[in-house]
Amino acid sequence: MTDTVATHDDTQSDAQLPENMPGEQLKKGRERMQLTTREVSEKLNLKHSFVTQIEEDNYSALPGTTFIRGYLRAYAKLVGVDAEALIDIYNTHFNEEPKPEERYKPVEVIKPQRSSSDPLIKYTTIAVVAALIALSIIWWQSRNGSEPLSLVQSDTVTVETSEGETIIAQMDLSDTEDEGLTEEPGDTSDGAISEEAPVITENTAEETAEELPLTQESVTDGGVSEPEPEAVSVEPTPEEIGQAVSVQARLMITYTEECWVEITDGRGIQVVSNLKQAGDESLVEGVPPFKLMIGNATGAVVSYQGEEVDLKPHTNRNNIARFTLGE
Repeated sequence: MTDTVATHDDTQSDAQLPENMPGEQLKKGRERMQLTTREVSEKLNLKHSFVTQIEEDNYSALPGTTFIRGYLRAYAKLVGVDAEALIDIYNTHFNEEPKPEERYKPVEVIKPQRSSSDPLIKYTTIAVVAALIALSIIWWQSRNGSEPLSLVQSDTVTVETSEGETIIAQMDLSDTEDEGLTEEPGDTSDGAISEEAPVITENTAEETAEELPLTQESVTDGGVSEPEPEAVSVEPTPEEIGQAVSVQARLMITYTEECWVEITDGRGIQVVSNLKQAGDESLVEGVPPFKLMIGNATGAVVSYQGEEVDLKPHTNRNNIARFTLGE
């Protein structure tokens, strides 16, 4: 009775195991295509030991779960095996169901965050402040600028003589201004002032007309204000403005297979570190140079500044590409 129960339990345990492990299916597919493990390792750019360990379902010696899925997917595609079914068997056997947010992710457009210490923001702020200062100086000059004092260059003086004749004398202020400024004041004592006004004759009228410019005090009383010196506005040169603009580069990656990607920009900030699925895209616009690490590099297409980048020279035998763009 006990033997019967034990046999029944063993049969039930065997039924719960997968019928075809991923390694077994891949091995059958390889043999069906008459390929050797050495040829598979060369086509997939993998170590020969990785291929044999995958066929033996010995995943403990492989780099990690993300890379294992990439190896299984690439191997299945090579030998004509359903990759998704193979990945599902692998996940079920090792009880590592991928998270939904990792399997289905929208296209990401990642732009580096700018801070107040960013050179672009710093120099742009300086340029804006300098421009505002220059505009303020120009506005102040236009508002408070002194206008030149316009003086009457000539005037006429009319004198009527005792005989009833009228004499018109022409007075030139510009010629006699200096004389009027240097004339000494006369004696203003009471004894010097006569009680009766002198009689103006024709001759004295002419003399009075000639002496009148010397008594024009309106020029000296009001004073002449000199124009203030103009302030010189300092504006940034084109070279200084050019330094405020940092070089921006454009990096585009399209994924045809599952890949692990890490991207670090020229400021040392890691802008991308994520698992990407087939059909995803990564667009990075920032300061070069960009340092990239791509797992399963055969499943990624990289374009820098609109030109496609050949990943083969940068890819090792583990199908991992490490390289730098924009140096």
